[in-house]
Amino acid sequence: KTPATGETVYYIASSTKPFTGLMAAVLDSRGVLSLNSTLGSHLGDTQMPDSIDASVIRMRDLLSHTAGFENGPITGRLAYTGDHDPETLWALLAHSSLNSEAPYGTFQYDNLGYNVYTMVQDRVTGRAWQDMLEETVLSPLGMEHTSAYASKPRARGLTLAAPYFGLHPDGPQRVYLEKRDNTMQSAGGIMTTPRDLGRWLAFQLNEGRLQGKQVIPADVVRSTWARLAEVENTRPPFGSEAYGLGWNHGSYQSERVLHHAGGFAGFRSLISFMPDAKVGVAVLVNDSGMGTFLTGVVSAWAYDWWLRTESPDFVPSPESLAGMRDQYQQQMRDEFEKRAARKWMLARDYGAYAGTYYSDLWGTFVVEHEGGALRVRAGNLHCTATAYEKPETARLELVPGSGIVMRFEPETGPVERVVVDGDVYERVGK
Repeated sequence: KTPATGETVYYIASSTKPFTGLMAAVLDSRGVLSLNSTLGSHLGDTQMPDSIDASVIRMRDLLSHTAGFENGPITGRLAYTGDHDPETLWALLAHSSLNSEAPYGTFQYDNLGYNVYTMVQDRVTGRAWQDMLEETVLSPLGMEHTSAYASKPRARGLTLAAPYFGLHPDGPQRVYLEKRDNTMQSAGGIMTTPRDLGRWLAFQLNEGRLQGKQVIPADVVRSTWARLAEVENTRPPFGSEAYGLGWNHGSYQSERVLHHAGGFAGFRSLISFMPDAKVGVAVLVNDSGMGTFLTGVVSAWAYDWWLRTESPDFVPSPESLAGMRDQYQQQMRDEFEKRAARKWMLARDYGAYAGTYYSDLWGTFVVEHEGGALRVRAGNLHCTATAYEKPETARLELVPGSGIVMRFEPETGPVERVVVDGDVYERVGK
């Protein structure tokens, strides 16, 4: 219950992307890593599948979500388990698959492009993307309380907002999952403060100038605003009709808005600005319940106040917000009751399931029998399994708020493997 201030540190999740996009634009302007260079020219010994033409996929395609391929193991290891190193990530890239729903040149939002861009950047510069971000963006902007390392704000003794889920039937609940250095990745890996984000927005609105000094060339800043991909997204309050180097292009009250949102267990963020009206708003919430909705509501309120709007586009009443909260809490209560009523469908002694399992793609998955319960771990993730409705299965909530199913195979005899959300891990040893 520590009061929030302008110096409170929040994790901003995918609102990191415009920072990474600006770093990429700076490196491009300096001739360090061209945004027009192709993924194929940086692969080295890595062989992409024949279905993916890495010779045409440019760095700017990776950053505008139009590269046309997928790789869940890379994004999952970087954002959640932390089970990775450069050698592993480059090896995993060879297991990418063509995105048939959004082929090359078609927009489909994800983290992969940003992750692969900084894999290349790390290789080209010989330095971690976090350090390059500090050198090219954070330090020039004087964002002294902002870092792409989770450990640095803690080491400095700064006050960090703790993650919560506010819609639990028993009241707000602390979320166990917190970012560590090994899951601070380039598509969602910045901790910052409201005061530092004020500098970020002022920098954007003044096209690279802060306190009378041009800290990054204006043309470099404006290049991150370019419309690189067409988008169809009507989600309020701004929607999106195009995407640039980390910025969505939307509108509100007939004013164009550049914006990006972020979400992770226990955190929501929405950072936006109106280049023509010269106003920006950053909303940070350490709650992944109503926080999802409130970032947009508060942003709209702020713009309506600044623009002196007579007919707001998106302003729910406090009563409707309270009603929405009550409805969501009742839905959660009903869901918890349904889960509690489930009967276990595991036929073997719990000890038979315990062991270490491994996937070449996803890494290590551990099942432990502790105190009459099954505990599971995958890198930074862990939880206690609960009953599920099918034979030899259990429900997992490794990422708070996101349930998945674990299935043991075969159904009889010694357990040989576990299938987690469709991904197969083979037992290691006996």
